[in-house]
Amino acid sequence: MVKRHGLRYKGNMAESKPFGLDHDQKVATTAKSSMLVVAGPGAGKTRVLIARAAHLLENGIPPDRILLLTFTVRTRRELKERLTEAGLGEIRVETFHALAYDLLYEATGKPPRIADEEELEEIVKPVLRRAGLKLSPRKGLEKLYYGGEAFSDARSEYLRYLSARNLYDYNRLLIEAGKLVRKDFSGYHLLIDEFQDLSPEILSFLSIFRGAEFFLVGDPAQAIYSFRGARPEKLRNFLTENLPELKIHVLRHSYRVPEGILRMAEGLRFDPFNLGLSLTATRPGGEILGWRYPSVRAEAIGVAKMVAELLGGTRMETAGYTDLCPGDIMVLARLRTVLAPLKETFLKEGLPLSEPEEEAERRAALVRELAKYADDPEGFREKLSRLPADLKEGISDILAGDLEKERLVARLKLISMADFLRPSTTGVNLLTIHGAKGLEARVVILVGAEKGLLPLKVLPDSDPAEEKRLLYVALTRAREKFIFTTAPGRRLFGKKLSGEVSPWLRKIPQREEKMPSRRPKQVGLFGIILFFLLIWTSPIHGMNLMEAVHQWENVLRQKHPALKALRARIEAQEQRIEPAGALPDPRLSFIVRNVGDPVPANTLGEEAMSLTGVRLEQGLPWRGKRPTRKKLATLRTEELRIRYEDLFWRLRGEMLKGALELAYLEGETRILKDIFNLLQTFEEVALTRYESGAGLQADILRVRTEKSFIRKQLLRNEERRKSLSWLLCRKYLVTGCDHPVQIEFPEELPPLPPEERLHPLLEDSPRVRIFRIRVRERSLSARLAELERYPDFRIFAGWYSRGNLPEIYELGIGLDIPLFISRKQGPLLEAARNEVSAAEENLEDIKNDLSFRLENLLIKARTEKELVNLYRREILPQAEADLESARYYYENGKLDFLNLIERVRHLLTYRRELLRHRTDYLSAIFEIESLLGRALLFTESSDGGRP
Repeated sequence: MVKRHGLRYKGNMAESKPFGLDHDQKVATTAKSSMLVVAGPGAGKTRVLIARAAHLLENGIPPDRILLLTFTVRTRRELKERLTEAGLGEIRVETFHALAYDLLYEATGKPPRIADEEELEEIVKPVLRRAGLKLSPRKGLEKLYYGGEAFSDARSEYLRYLSARNLYDYNRLLIEAGKLVRKDFSGYHLLIDEFQDLSPEILSFLSIFRGAEFFLVGDPAQAIYSFRGARPEKLRNFLTENLPELKIHVLRHSYRVPEGILRMAEGLRFDPFNLGLSLTATRPGGEILGWRYPSVRAEAIGVAKMVAELLGGTRMETAGYTDLCPGDIMVLARLRTVLAPLKETFLKEGLPLSEPEEEAERRAALVRELAKYADDPEGFREKLSRLPADLKEGISDILAGDLEKERLVARLKLISMADFLRPSTTGVNLLTIHGAKGLEARVVILVGAEKGLLPLKVLPDSDPAEEKRLLYVALTRAREKFIFTTAPGRRLFGKKLSGEVSPWLRKIPQREEKMPSRRPKQVGLFGIILFFLLIWTSPIHGMNLMEAVHQWENVLRQKHPALKALRARIEAQEQRIEPAGALPDPRLSFIVRNVGDPVPANTLGEEAMSLTGVRLEQGLPWRGKRPTRKKLATLRTEELRIRYEDLFWRLRGEMLKGALELAYLEGETRILKDIFNLLQTFEEVALTRYESGAGLQADILRVRTEKSFIRKQLLRNEERRKSLSWLLCRKYLVTGCDHPVQIEFPEELPPLPPEERLHPLLEDSPRVRIFRIRVRERSLSARLAELERYPDFRIFAGWYSRGNLPEIYELGIGLDIPLFISRKQGPLLEAARNEVSAAEENLEDIKNDLSFRLENLLIKARTEKELVNLYRREILPQAEADLESARYYYENGKLDFLNLIERVRHLLTYRRELLRHRTDYLSAIFEIESLLGRALLFTESSDGGRP
């Protein structure tokens, strides 16, 4: 067992759960010097980064010397979550820009002022006009940095303007940090994600980390951001100049992309380091299909029908895909304009669709808008309250941090579209290839895979090598099937394209689209089996939440390593109490003194001052010092005992929070199964109406889409349940889990304890008692500092032999007098008294803070209880009656199917919200228990957590 920096690891972390590394990954994570790891699609890039961090910690690298750097807030949050799940939450994860901001702030002593997008566009307009450049402000900002020599004068003027006003944009922040930061980074370890996307400005910033060890992970075959300056040759130059001893290592296995697709993609691989590498697939299968349509309009209709077939299985040849939900399909194009006809057709056909890039831009703009309200706390809170819950969650780490106003504003202004780019699970995702990088889907459809688009030839600065890499990225997004389409007559920037297939896809035969005749859909085999499983499988009941609390508290006390370690510290501290008040150890000295010339060496008996003997000394501290030291040791023991209680209640609270989430997942799974069965009934009604000519095929598609979504939710719930069970067992119960833990809510919610009973209990809470003891400790330390101004006594006795001369005996008393009180004991006493005042203020502060938190939790609990009652008595009964009414009217042809499905969605939402309110109510009570350090609901089960 190795313990460092408050984290515990067993054995070699790079080889143990939860990493499960293959040979190539283990070699990478255990590298002893700087390394560049080439990790293709599905090669385990993120896993390697996390395992590398664990390896560094295991080998004694302090967590504050490890920096994991990435490009977006979204990726930063995902990496932070993965690190926390692996017990590595102390490691700092930052975006390049956020770290540059912090280091520049530290170096200059003043916060860099980040200009927002609107401000930069206004600044660049006159610059472009004076340079005679006819570009939009947004395009101009891009070209100023990466447009080459033609833009050098405009770039210089723009940067001078920013510098004169102490303004920063994304790139100047990195450039200035590279110039001004002079911190010594020796001993630091940089873990860098997606090295192929490093721009010249980021490389300039990274050059300040001289003496640090670099661990770069990425894939040069996915280098598709040359328009941001991220070019392979610039990366090679940086590595050659700054890391001449860098080793290159390849991860050769892809665990995501199937063999048939990967073989095609690897034929396009870009290999700037001349490694001769080629990825090997661990998954068999993978299908690539090509379709040629007679026109762009026919292409849009054909792709829409293809998606409908994949979702609903209207043909026997697509029946294997009837378990697909809309989010499992991704439609890609080289340019966003190519997707416009598809969007229009999808909407007409009633197919669910999503445009993640447009949605991400909208969400990023909403967040950046918050920065304008930095000086208006009320306006900021109001604006924040209007944001969707998932959007607030996306920036929760920014808002949760204790950031000063300038840092918060900078973090918000640095938000970009990429920070919120995520695929939908309820709609078919329409994306550009650039937007799809880092994402994946079971089926990928590439529209417009033709000359003029791939490679893109209508723009003068397009790079054929990068165009090939774009196709590589598109191919490797697919987990099961890749489909590409072409159509003649497509117009792009006023030019008509031939529709000839991309040269890199010529070897794949294309089929002409044949429109299917309208006929009743066949129910997929998977759907039938799943339906009967849901209907006939009896639910497995888990233990009640109260039972779990009773059982797990004892296990937590006995087995949790942090509590065991604290118990050991308490026992050790108890052994220090008596020695702390004991007399100092006596000093026994053996003395030989020779007087005269060095030769002869022994003049004993010849010189009167020559002697040999023994001396015993005993120190006697000033009255009061010993009892004070003993009291201090006793108080420190008591503080450890209370810290044990505090830790127990905090761990118990975290454990019960996980148990509540498990109970929620159990309840949500039952709700989803009920709704699935309801949808199955509606599908039969829709199918009957369609076969009789009274209904629409779109109705069947809609209900199957809803069913697919619920299937996916069920699978995710099961996956999440297993993950939570594993975390509960390993982190809190410190035991194995052969099967997922199953927890169920109590039938009736327990009552909320009276408020007048709770506030007095705060005085006896572990946190208050800890701070109260610290006040007493500081007072005793001040008393001891005062006593240090007084002398200590020393008694001594000795006997000395002088050979033939008479022996000498001595007995005496001495004083250890503090001579420099004004420079030593005086300042120490003053500091100790100041610490007493600070401790008293801290005690009052913690009381106020706990009182405020308790009040908030009580408000939350009361609100959740009221909402539970509201949903039970009014909202749910009304929704169920509304659905029953809609079902009747649909069956009689008086209501369209979309309205019926909408009511099903409402019912599902309301039932889940009721369950969430029940969960949040119990969560609030458990948080109150953690705050007070005592059980309120299950008082017979807890002894207060004392060791």
